[in-house]
Amino acid sequence: MTAFSLHRTSPASPAEVWDVLTDFAGHERWIPLTTMRVDPGEPRVGWGWAGVSGIGPLGFADAMVLTRWEPPTAEGEGAAGGRFAMLKVGRLLDGWADVRVEPAPGGGAAVTWTEDISLRPRPLRRVSQPAVDRAARAMFASALDAMLEEAARRTAGTAA
Repeated sequence: MTAFSLHRTSPASPAEVWDVLTDFAGHERWIPLTTMRVDPGEPRVGWGWAGVSGIGPLGFADAMVLTRWEPPTAEGEGAAGGRFAMLKVGRLLDGWADVRVEPAPGGGAAVTWTEDISLRPRPLRRVSQPAVDRAARAMFASALDAMLEEAARRTAGTAA
């Protein structure tokens, strides 16, 4: 397993970025060939969701559960960033993610998304990991960029 980190900034506020990143049902808008299933209620530690990816009968569920849930505090003086972490608990994918949203110097938000993803069962990892690492980094970078564009559009829409 090889963890990778993506670092991005956005002109949107940390709260707006947080709202987009934690709209887990909405992640299907940014991950190709995927539909999302989410637990009822609001996200919290122990809450879960799954991205079901594939075409027809050829697919798999990437099941996850939240292990940390710390939304950002109010904007302005004393504002603090937010953080969530999750563990992959599905049959095919193993790993974790840790996502931080902080106020950026000069305004907006800074995001660090760290992900470690590999295939189960363990014997597949050695041969599959280089390809999994490349594909995961590219997919998450594209999805994160699109999510931050959405947060910026929302911010621009409220400023108008």
